[in-house]
Amino acid sequence: MTEVKKIDMRGKACPQPVVETRKALFLPDTEELSVIVDNQASSQNVKRMAASMGWEVDVEEDDGGNFTVIIVKGESKGAREPDSDESCPACEIGPAPPRVVVFIASDLFGEGEKELGSILMRSFVKTLKQLDPLPECIVFANSGVKLTTEGSDLVADIKDLESSGVQILSCGTCIDYYHLKGKLQAGYESNMFEIATILASADRLVRP
Repeated sequence: MTEVKKIDMRGKACPQPVVETRKALFLPDTEELSVIVDNQASSQNVKRMAASMGWEVDVEEDDGGNFTVIIVKGESKGAREPDSDESCPACEIGPAPPRVVVFIASDLFGEGEKELGSILMRSFVKTLKQLDPLPECIVFANSGVKLTTEGSDLVADIKDLESSGVQILSCGTCIDYYHLKGKLQAGYESNMFEIATILASADRLVRP
């Protein structure tokens, strides 16, 4: 019988649960892993990361508010994607379009007058919906998370982008800092490991 490895990440701040889980999944003798965390955001972050690596994932919650993420080795996902500078002779398509990521680290656009910055940010987000192609992902951090949470007049526009296929992420640490826990209205709460990975892999990074 395969030994189930266990990692207790209760009390550990973002992104440590994701980082430690990822390390364990890369060990050659890991077939099944059980990760315990004490909040739902961490459980979802770990779940997404493991699933993106091709592992089968399930989450269980106990009466004490702890979450156990059960990760089991799964089949490898798909064939290698063509490199960005390669064409596909079989379907006669050109290089893949660049991965454009928008990084919004403030609820204001640029520096200067607050009122003007707020007006410009509303205009910027609404304009994003008109782009063709749309950005692949929008990351909200620092006071930018105020735009994706309760009370923001841009929630509907951000939801429109999400429904059009744009990935919407908000920094979990930032949500906690601004006391906005439980008030996220669009996208999902992410962690610094996932955010850093997305920013580092972008072909083009747009920051208003």
